[in-house]
Amino acid sequence: MRLVRVALLAALALAGGCSKKSESAKSDCAAAVEHGVDATIAKRRAAMDESRKAKGMPPEAPDGSAGAASQDAIPGKLKGVLGKLCVEDKWPADVVKCFRESPDIGKCKEGLTPEQRSRYSRETMQVMLGGRIGKGGAGAPMGASPHATGSDAPASGSAGSGSPPASGSN
Repeated sequence: MRLVRVALLAALALAGGCSKKSESAKSDCAAAVEHGVDATIAKRRAAMDESRKAKGMPPEAPDGSAGAASQDAIPGKLKGVLGKLCVEDKWPADVVKCFRESPDIGKCKEGLTPEQRSRYSRETMQVMLGGRIGKGGAGAPMGASPHATGSDAPASGSAGSGSPPASGSN
C-alpha cells in the first residue's frame, strides 16, 4: 500500500512539472514570436518606406484605407499562428532563440524539420493572403479539392495531367 502511495505522489509531481514546463514553453514561444514578428515587420516596413521615398511616393498607405486596415491585422494574426505552431510542433530551442534575437525571422525556419517548415509556410501564407488560398491548400489551383475525384478531377489530356491529349483533338 505504501508503494502505491509513493508511486501516486511521484506521478502527481511529474504531472505538475509537465504542466509548468508546458506553460513555460507557451510563454517562451509567445515572447520569442512576438519579438520576431515585431522586429521583422518593422525592418520590412522601413525598407518599403525607403523604397517608396526614393520613388517620390508617400511612406505608407493613408490611415483608414482598406490596405492599411488589413495590413495592421497581420502582425497579431501571425503572432497567434506562429506561437501556436511553436508550442504544438515543439520548435527546437535554437529556432525559438532565433525568433527572440533576430532582427528578421526569415532564416529562423531553417532550423525546423521539413514537416514543421511546411506547416509554418502553409499557415503563414494563409495569414498573409487572408485565407484566400484555394481549397486544396497552398500550391493547389484555386477552387481545387485536395481529393479531386469525379467532376473535380482534371480532364484527361488537360495541362499538367501527365497524359497526352486525345488523338485528333488538334
